[in-house]
Amino acid sequence: MKNCFYKFILITSIMLSGCEDSSDSVNNGDVACTEQYVSGLTIEIIDKATGEPIACNVTAIIEDNDYSEEVTSFSSGECDNAQYLQGAGERSGIYNIHVSKEGYLDWSVYNIELTSNVCHVETVHIIAELEK
Repeated sequence: MKNCFYKFILITSIMLSGCEDSSDSVNNGDVACTEQYVSGLTIEIIDKATGEPIACNVTAIIEDNDYSEEVTSFSSGECDNAQYLQGAGERSGIYNIHVSKEGYLDWSVYNIELTSNVCHVETVHIIAELEK
C-alpha cells in the first residue's frame, strides 16, 4: 500500500508540473501571454565622436499624434551612462523621438513604427548619436 501511495504522489507531481500558473501569464486564445510590461522603445545614448555612452542627464520626448511622453535618465544617486531610456510601453504607432542633453546638439528621429504581436508591442532599439 505504501508503494502505491508514493506512485500516486509521483504521478500527481508530474501531471501538475505541466500546469500553467495564471499569475504569470494571460491566456489570449491559444496563446499564453506573459503579464510583463514591454517598452516599445529603448533608446541608447552615445557621444557621436567617441562612441562612449552618455545617458546621464538626458531627456527624450516620444510622440505619436496626440500622445507625448517624456523619459529621463536623471537620478538622485549615481547615474549609469550606459543605461537605456525606455518608453512607449505597450503602445504601437508611428513615433517621433527628440533627445536633448546639456552641452550637446538636440537629436531627433522621425516616423519610427512600433508594431504589436498578439501579446505585446515589439520593442525597437534606437541609438541616438549626440554631437557637441
